[in-house]
Amino acid sequence: MIALNGTNYWVAYQWAVTESGKITIDMTTPTKAVDTSKPEGSNEVTDEYTLKQIAELVQKSSSTTIQYWWACDSDWNNLDGPFENYGKIKSATLTKTGGSTNTDVTADILPDGTATFPQEIGKNIVLDVDINDGIAQWGGCLSFMIALNGTNYWVAYQWAATESGKINVDMTTPTKAVDTSKPEGSNEVTDEYTLKQIAELVQKSSSTTIQYWWACDSDWNNLDGPFENYGTIKSATLSDSAPIDNPVQPTEPTEAPTDAPATDPTESTTDNSTQETIIGEPTIVGDVNSDRKVSVSDVVTLNMYILNREENELSADQLANADCCRDYVIDASDAGLLLNYIAMIVDYSALGK
Repeated sequence: MIALNGTNYWVAYQWAVTESGKITIDMTTPTKAVDTSKPEGSNEVTDEYTLKQIAELVQKSSSTTIQYWWACDSDWNNLDGPFENYGKIKSATLTKTGGSTNTDVTADILPDGTATFPQEIGKNIVLDVDINDGIAQWGGCLSFMIALNGTNYWVAYQWAATESGKINVDMTTPTKAVDTSKPEGSNEVTDEYTLKQIAELVQKSSSTTIQYWWACDSDWNNLDGPFENYGTIKSATLSDSAPIDNPVQPTEPTEAPTDAPATDPTESTTDNSTQETIIGEPTIVGDVNSDRKVSVSDVVTLNMYILNREENELSADQLANADCCRDYVIDASDAGLLLNYIAMIVDYSALGK
């Protein structure tokens, strides 16, 4: 039932099947639309402009009623109702032209950074970013305000890009969630079950706020805000497909850091192409490039080393400083933790523990 200019219209889109399987219904052209205020026989809408307006309102709606009108047997004899007894509609799925599953639902992005989708967000959001010339890295988060069991949580999913293109943000695991009712420093959510519940509510929501947290120039110097001036997010799209490769996407350690190595740190038991034995104590944890400070350039140096250790060799002191998780190996967990510090998600005290 669609309301247009003070008039209610009953609108139908007909479907029919001859065998089990999937069918596509084109929602751009109604099969029939009738003006409910007029008597039967003179109430069918034929004006093309009105039909177009009705169809546009239908496409902006979020619910429909499935009706069953007829059925016939294998000899093509008409059967008696109730017609819903002759089959089962197992699911109704939004699709794009051609009938394939809709993995390209795009949000409307407002000037304040609010991105609103016409359906639930689901497991992945793909950002199409365009970084300004001279910018080496640009990042921020997708933020949400989630209410769970009477408590409000601010939730962040971090994103980062080193070049223009598409990056995937995994919506199944928040980068950070804080209880807004608690003071800073004691408000971060660490309980895995609560985080899972929060993530499920995020995936059922339909809007987010895009935030911009940092940028650095081609010499890897940190730039001043406002950080949204260093690039453009051209679109935010829902996707249930496999994540797009994004080597600077922050990740959390899969295991808790240990206070001591599991093996003698002077002996390497693993191939250098995947991890590195750490020798000695760090001078400044996180100072991977030995410039006596910790900045986004250290994240880049660390990522380059992880990607190709032979071409981007680090000294013993640099390796010790790069071991942010202090588990005596260098891997993506160290890069993720260091990036979280740069983005002010964790304090410096979290490094080297």
